[in-house]
Amino acid sequence: MKKILAFHVATMLGIWLFAAGCAMPTSKSSNGSAACLITNLAIGSGLETTPYLRKLSQSIQKNPNDAGSLIKRGHVYSQLGQQQLAMADYKRALRLTPDDAYLHWSFGWSLFNAGESKEALRHWQLWIDKQKNRPWAADHTLALGFWATGQKFNALYYYDEAVKNNPDKFATKVKLLAYTEFWTRKERAAIEDVFDAWKRAYTVP
Repeated sequence: MKKILAFHVATMLGIWLFAAGCAMPTSKSSNGSAACLITNLAIGSGLETTPYLRKLSQSIQKNPNDAGSLIKRGHVYSQLGQQQLAMADYKRALRLTPDDAYLHWSFGWSLFNAGESKEALRHWQLWIDKQKNRPWAADHTLALGFWATGQKFNALYYYDEAVKNNPDKFATKVKLLAYTEFWTRKERAAIEDVFDAWKRAYTVP
């Protein structure tokens, strides 16, 4: 009974997240982070797979060159701690669509959560470079990458740019916490550290 309940709750969570528009941040209403890509996870159910993971695997089985499904499955594997499986999917996707901006954005978040900050930053920079227009989420994402790689001044510069361009999301701690509500703990802790340093270094008392 507990497994059935957990499965139902997780499935409803996945449907809600999907409806909320969790995807690469193409508009300012999107919440661009790794956690948003975890949909339909059977949290606490003890299952070895998830409804969303099964759907993606079926798509890949039908079409091994389905780069979009490989990227999404790689991210889910990453969030489940299956790093070898995640890297295998991402590398396959890179061979198929090396210029896919979404691929580099997604891969960057997975690498960041895996502790591979330098590679995460490199892929986020590729995500930006491979688009005609600069993504609205570029500044705070770069701030996160630079901060994690020890480039503090660069991180604060880009966070300040994020505040200037999107004050409704980054200007105060309350707004930041609201925007990052569904980020992973690692992502949220890092961006809060950036905010705290920015608040001390950039704002005039």
